[in-house]
Amino acid sequence: MLENGKEVCNCKIKDCPRFGKCEECMEHHRLYKKHPPYCKRAGRQVKKKKQSDE
Repeated sequence: MLENGKEVCNCKIKDCPRFGKCEECMEHHRLYKKHPPYCKRAGRQVKKKKQSDE
């Protein structure tokens, strides 16, 4: 099982040299990147549409 809690890497950058190697990826992002890896990012927030007064 990978760090993301799944059996497969869900990163969208398939040609990354660290694809599927969670430990290397986490270390790389910790040292060189300002954003967390794709699997650790918060999901997109869906805005709720306001209901119009009917």
